[in-house]
Amino acid sequence: MGSGKTTLLNTLAGRALTGVSVTVLINGTCYQKNMKRKLACVLQEDLFFDNLTVREHLTYTAFLRLPGHYTKHEKLDQVGKIIDTLGLKKCENTKISLISGGEKKHVNIGSELLAGPNLIFLTVGCERDFHN
Repeated sequence: MGSGKTTLLNTLAGRALTGVSVTVLINGTCYQKNMKRKLACVLQEDLFFDNLTVREHLTYTAFLRLPGHYTKHEKLDQVGKIIDTLGLKKCENTKISLISGGEKKHVNIGSELLAGPNLIFLTVGCERDFHN
């Protein structure tokens, strides 16, 4: 039996409220479905198309998740910023199936950051300092 970290994070991020009896408040306001875009949760498991490169994955994610008023150039610019910020430059053209577990975690974080959340929940193992 697990310790419940995934259930807790899913609940806090508004992902798994079915069957959960809890009140989630964000800045004193009861959680509402429209708040979901402001919250992100990066869990242990990674969901990728292994045949895509890191850049391809993040590009597809940007085109699916960034608002429609962004131009193609702005979306691609956001992908480049995420790659630089998360230290993925050296593997940006490598298929996801060939990168390390840590690099996959960074790609997963980048996928969530592209949606522009106000708050992101990370599970254990995401201790890298992204400020350098």
